Amino acid sequence: MSASALGVAAPRRTFCKVRFLQQIEAASKTFYEEMAAERRLLTVPADTKAAEMLAPRYVNAAIGTISVTRNGDRLVFDLGAFPSEVGSRANPDGTTSLITTVPGMNGLEYVAGVSGNKRTLTLRDMQHEYVFLED
Repeated sequence: MSASALGVAAPRRTFCKVRFLQQIEAASKTFYEEMAAERRLLTVPADTKAAEMLAPRYVNAAIGTISVTRNGDRLVFDLGAFPSEVGSRANPDGTTSLITTVPGMNGLEYVAGVSGNKRTLTLRDMQHEYVFLED
């Protein structure tokens, strides 16, 4: 008869379960520490100087339009399906990122820039780069 059939925890199973729980705890701690570190770098509401650099509207042929509005000191990106307040972050390379903060869609990062004589917002994922041009 096995140890588990007798209601006795097998030593290996107990060790594996304890080790698994320790790994989950460590991963959770790392996740929340990284999130707190990122949050410290984000300015909400967005920095006034960063907000003043933006065009009122940007267009990308594949994704659509971003309307940029200001509501008091809040900076809002409206992509049609959902509007989101954005915060700003000064990057080490001198660029400025504008990051969505609406629950459920927070963390979308748009990097402000210029291409030719038009202002841009660039959204990147692991495989693509989407450039929105000033309209």
